[in-house]
Amino acid sequence: MRVAFVVGRFPALSQTFIENQITGLIDRGLEVEVFSVRASEDGKVHEDVVRYRLEDRCHYFATDPSQWPRHARRVAQAVGGSISGTGRLFGRAMAAGRFGVDRAPVGLFLGALAMRRAGPFDAAICHFGPNGLIAESLRAVGGFAAPILTFFHGYDLSRSLQRHGPCLYERLFERGEWMLPISDYWRTRLVELGCPPEKARVHRMGIDTGRIRFEPRAATDGSIRILSIGRFVEKKGFEFGLRAFARIAANRPGARYEIVGDGPLRGRLEATIRDLGLGERVILHGSRTHEEVLALLKGAHAMLVPSVTAADGDQEGIPVVVLEAMAAGVPVVATRHTGIPEAVRDGETGLLAKERDVEGLAAHLAAIAGQPERATRLAAAARARVETEFDVNVLNDRLVTLVRDAAAAYRERA
Repeated sequence: MRVAFVVGRFPALSQTFIENQITGLIDRGLEVEVFSVRASEDGKVHEDVVRYRLEDRCHYFATDPSQWPRHARRVAQAVGGSISGTGRLFGRAMAAGRFGVDRAPVGLFLGALAMRRAGPFDAAICHFGPNGLIAESLRAVGGFAAPILTFFHGYDLSRSLQRHGPCLYERLFERGEWMLPISDYWRTRLVELGCPPEKARVHRMGIDTGRIRFEPRAATDGSIRILSIGRFVEKKGFEFGLRAFARIAANRPGARYEIVGDGPLRGRLEATIRDLGLGERVILHGSRTHEEVLALLKGAHAMLVPSVTAADGDQEGIPVVVLEAMAAGVPVVATRHTGIPEAVRDGETGLLAKERDVEGLAAHLAAIAGQPERATRLAAAARARVETEFDVNVLNDRLVTLVRDAAAAYRERA
């Protein structure tokens, strides 16, 4: 089978779950091509991107008008060949007008042209709702003919809806084949928005537990190394993580807090660190590859995930770093945010606090630091849960079956 992935940015350090699916399908004998609205801007890639030569499988199509001059020759050729298939494709794209979420018709033509030239495909897999809308438009103008399977993660059912309205995905609900929320929490939200329940199926993001060695570790009460990972944006809640760390650091001179990532709020976080007098006790590592993140996990005593609902409504799903920490034996302290409690069961596989609850987060971190036997029990239970519910190999086997069944049903209807 041949599968097209439709994504917004590729490759992206913060979206290892997409790479895990792509490489998993390749390992299972499927042919995969990637269609991305834009390329990654940070220049760093994970090892699997190089090992599988994923960038050789990627096709970029411009939806930003500033990039259109680069494609002027292709557009001119299409217009000149108006009686050809490419010309008809161009005409349909121009007639369709705007598509997806605020995308212009030239981008629609470029994407459809790329898919047609690389196709045919048996299915299109889209990550994030807006990319599902893009795929639906690409299919409608003739870029490909295959079922559309759209994964929903978090921002696409929170911030995107606040910006574009609750009817954003009406067309996708009607015409798309499968909506695949990554948690029960988001499936409920999809049905509330009008998605037919029979089209909404939970398919979690997973990790390769076989590549992560389980090494439970216990901190001494005076020394604990805390780790957080994510983009420096409001929904990650790192400001509350810093304030919780400040609560426990006062009586623990050996305590350290390390944060991996970068983003627009870096300056504000640096100011918070200065205001709290944390100085060198907090380390901002910047962006890191997946391999570097796993190395940092080996020395951590706790994974702090202080996620919050942002002012613009932005929310996340179940961060992959939560699952990786659980697999590695690092106890997780997190908030009750969207689907996180579906992985981190409070008091069983980790510890949970309310969003923005600095005192609650601090109390949980103190418990990890001062109760090593409890921390070890949490770590063991967390590893078991990840192996049974979030193993990427099991999930990719299910995805292959889903793709095969969707393709067969689509061909039968056609």
